[in-house]
Amino acid sequence: MDPSEYDARTDIIGAVYETAGTQLSAAAIELIVNALADVPFDALKRAASRAVLEENFRPSPAKLRELAGVPQAPQRSLMAWEAVLHAIRKHGGHSAVDFDPITNAVIRTLGGWEWLTGLPAEQLHKFEARKFREHYERFAATGIPAQSELALPLEGMTEQQPLRIGGNRINGTRRDSPRLSDGRGGS
Repeated sequence: MDPSEYDARTDIIGAVYETAGTQLSAAAIELIVNALADVPFDALKRAASRAVLEENFRPSPAKLRELAGVPQAPQRSLMAWEAVLHAIRKHGGHSAVDFDPITNAVIRTLGGWEWLTGLPAEQLHKFEARKFREHYERFAATGIPAQSELALPLEGMTEQQPLRIGGNRINGTRRDSPRLSDGRGGS
């Protein structure tokens, strides 16, 4: 997330809570913004509008996530794992990839992209799926700092430019590609 989007997100969160009669500290706003970092910006704006119109109380980050139409952590972790498996099949470990910040952080925490893509299929499906989903749900609950190195694109064995998984840039060239990491229409 670039600094201008981060600033816009802090403004939105501050405004939502202010309309509910609560003045938040900068630290509290930062915490909420980081917890909602994986929510697409337009969905966050819609959720903020809905919260102001529909809620009689200060919405929690979980409520804002619900109003944004974002699936809860268990469903998101499964969709993220499916996106990872798809990327492994399609790109392998030679390509650098870039998922969403949480998925990047989980893969890096488990051992990295090269390590993950080098695992035998049985181990990948039996053991690493469970570990991935546990770590994903933990990061989703606690958040990762917006500028964390854990969230950076994952390097492949040969390519240093990441393939954007869930976006539309591949090796710096605009290309239409389905969103794989957020469950809104990828395969």
